[in-house]
Amino acid sequence: MQPSGTLSLAGLALSVILSGVVFLSQAPAWVALIPLGLFGIIELVQKLMTIHPRYFLYIMLALSYFVDDVNFQPWGPENTISEILGAFFYQSYQVTPLEVLSLCLAVWIGISAPKITRHIWWREGLGVGLFMVGLYQVGTFLSLGVGLSKGGDIGQHLIQTRLHHLLPIWFFIGFTLISSETHLKVVFRILVLATTFKSVQGVVNFAAHWGTYTDPENEYLIDHFFSIYAAVAIVYLFYQVLESSDPRHRLWSGIGLVPVVIAFVLNDRRTAVAGLGVAGLVFLGSRSKQWYRRYRRALSTGTLVLVAMTAATWNVPPPVGILGSTVKSLVVGESQQTDRPDYRVLENANLLHGVAQEPIMGMGTGRQVANVFGMPDLSEIFPTFLLTPHNLFLANWAYGGPLVVAVLTSLIVFMTALSLRLLRFPRHPDHFLLGLLSFVFFMQLLAYVIGDLGTYVQRNLVTAGLLFGALFRLTRRVDCD
Repeated sequence: MQPSGTLSLAGLALSVILSGVVFLSQAPAWVALIPLGLFGIIELVQKLMTIHPRYFLYIMLALSYFVDDVNFQPWGPENTISEILGAFFYQSYQVTPLEVLSLCLAVWIGISAPKITRHIWWREGLGVGLFMVGLYQVGTFLSLGVGLSKGGDIGQHLIQTRLHHLLPIWFFIGFTLISSETHLKVVFRILVLATTFKSVQGVVNFAAHWGTYTDPENEYLIDHFFSIYAAVAIVYLFYQVLESSDPRHRLWSGIGLVPVVIAFVLNDRRTAVAGLGVAGLVFLGSRSKQWYRRYRRALSTGTLVLVAMTAATWNVPPPVGILGSTVKSLVVGESQQTDRPDYRVLENANLLHGVAQEPIMGMGTGRQVANVFGMPDLSEIFPTFLLTPHNLFLANWAYGGPLVVAVLTSLIVFMTALSLRLLRFPRHPDHFLLGLLSFVFFMQLLAYVIGDLGTYVQRNLVTAGLLFGALFRLTRRVDCD
């Protein structure tokens, strides 16, 4: 470390003297290092404050998209680099490192911004956006009050809601740091690069441990929520193959598309396939007649291929038959295929029973849903199965009543509307692609909120808040131009 300036030299000298005094007092050796350590931390913070926070945002995003979202233990049967890092980055030690870094970054942005910049933020709608995402926090606090009045527990409430604070924090970060189309494009490139690397790692790991991953007990190739980001990466890479004017870019995008598609299939998340299907239908519904005339051959070919693949994989088990099995489960249903009530059906029935019992204020958070319809006991592999249901719309309705579920629905609808705004009425060369990628992510989030624990995951809330904040600011600027 090279101290700069008279104050730094004086601080170094003082810390050395203090360390010497502590050492001579026969204190433990590690205590004597505290003054020098504090000096080093102060110097490091001063150096960091001269660098724009956006670069640290990019580093955090690269880490969060690369590592596996491991909350308690690795998902897969084989430890990989991304699993090991995920155990550090996401695993809870009462508070996760990601939460600490997120809060520190938000505070840093607020402190380092000039007064004129903060005025611009408020003029461009920061207060309005924070109020919107804050309503959901207010709803969860009201649900806590209701739950405590009925014998609920704060510890159980935190299991259900403790990560929700990431949404307003990352809305603020997205609004303040992702202030242009270029910045948002960098975010998606980071997501795609990290996802592509993880896909290659996953495919290689699958080939190296074929017998392990083909065991039905090992449900995922990478992690439960990887498929959300793989879906976004697939759309980005496919778009570049079709639209990029640079042949080298098209070639590399095509090469990268192969492992991402393979990893998406092998990860075997039908929720993600359903999310892509819904996104495709809504996207087609938003297109003009001219667009349909331009792409009529590609659309006809694509439709025939999808129908043929669905028919061919109708009775093929996943992951190879993921397309057919997804459509089959939506059309026929799991219960009809297995001749026994599906776990999700029983879980949803229990939630609807909770709604019927407390239709106005909800049953309150901090309480377990009553197992009236006899769900199987999953406590050995999923200890919080009665606290954290898969269908979060029904869960928010049961725990928080119609007010909380209305706020959650409004947030997702508004996020989706912002992405469609850029997608349908682009005023910048990158607006269509940025709107499309954001829209695909929000449709994935919607699918996972309905069917697969979407807001219990840190990375999902980080990305949702970041994109919401960035799109909120960009669309307001576009509307004002």
